[in-house]
Amino acid sequence: MKTNQPRKRVSIVSLELVKDASTFYAARTCTSPQAVYELFAPFVETKAREHLVVVGLNVKNKISLSKNVS
Repeated sequence: MKTNQPRKRVSIVSLELVKDASTFYAARTCTSPQAVYELFAPFVETKAREHLVVVGLNVKNKISLSKNVS
């Protein structure tokens, strides 16, 4: 039995990982949200669209990805 229920459109979104740049950072740990902001602000403040930045930290609040990703 078919019912006449309205259908909902679902957006399909794709993501891709692109290495844009790399930088050195003086602080060895990220101990506050402000420290993370200061680290990534030069990269995202000038962007015209939204960007998502993910920072992986270990238990000592050090950035865990230190290898080159290509």
